[in-house]
Amino acid sequence: MTTNTLKLYRATQTLFRAFHYLQPRMSGGTLAPPQPMNAEALAGCILHGCMSRVVRELRLRRERCEINDWRQVRMSAGAPTYDHNEVTMKTQSTELYAQPIAIQLPTIGRKDKATMKSQLRFAALSLMMLLCLMLSAARASADTLYDNGPINGNADAWQINFGYTVSDTFALGKAAQIKAITAGAWEFPGDTVSTLGWSITSAENGGTVYGSGIANVTDTFLSVNEYGYNIDQLSLSGLNVNLDAGTYWLNLSNASTPSGDPVYWDENSGIHCGGQDGDEGPCPSLASESALGTIPGEAFTIEGGSGGGNTPEPSSLALFGSGVVGIGGLLRRRFFG
Repeated sequence: MTTNTLKLYRATQTLFRAFHYLQPRMSGGTLAPPQPMNAEALAGCILHGCMSRVVRELRLRRERCEINDWRQVRMSAGAPTYDHNEVTMKTQSTELYAQPIAIQLPTIGRKDKATMKSQLRFAALSLMMLLCLMLSAARASADTLYDNGPINGNADAWQINFGYTVSDTFALGKAAQIKAITAGAWEFPGDTVSTLGWSITSAENGGTVYGSGIANVTDTFLSVNEYGYNIDQLSLSGLNVNLDAGTYWLNLSNASTPSGDPVYWDENSGIHCGGQDGDEGPCPSLASESALGTIPGEAFTIEGGSGGGNTPEPSSLALFGSGVVGIGGLLRRRFFG
């Protein structure tokens, strides 16, 4: 071989080995060379004096391999590559092998974000369902624990102010929390009861006091009876007295009206009483008046929830609701930055 022929041969072998080194790296990934260069094309290119084209082709393919390697390393480490779906790389060269190259990158934006949104919606829906269940439990817990019968309005009534106290028994079949009391009342025309004294004790207007106070009253007008008195329903709420199963005394006194007139607790003698938990037993109530002693029973109901007061209060529900909002914000920041 002449010296020039030997140099050409060695250059051809060098480029040929470089090509076969790059070829598996490019074909192993998602990228494949758009126009593979075999040994014949390489030798022909060299013989025709296109060495610069071969060098540019090898450089271009090397850059593509580096991009592919970078993507594989990033993906194996769990790191995102690009937020968009496709990156198009176009070379400025108009040479034979310098063709535009399209690189398809993994779509991490749409599918993953859709999954994250679904998870966030599911978590928010679960929290809202839990809140609704708590609200429904709170509403369901305001059940009638004891019912001594409906308001009569015409039989008789007993004064519950100006120093008089009227007491009636009620029974609980299981531990419960007393939340509200309703009672029938006779009032002078135009009067409304604003506050009412109450207590729950172990004996007639005495013994162990389980709960007591002066409660604000919701006074609801019902009718006018044959004697000219207004028949109203008095509602006391927010009592929250925890009691075990047993029999207790409800005592009402110190009713106040803006006019200062007398107020009377309606007597119904326990007719059509529902008793404890609506099972008609034991009822009617025993009753007494502080000045006279034993009298017929009065119209009232005891409302509350079972379980000794484990039902969430409005403040607890508000706290839970604020927790739902806070967790929702954390989830949003976690999934959407």
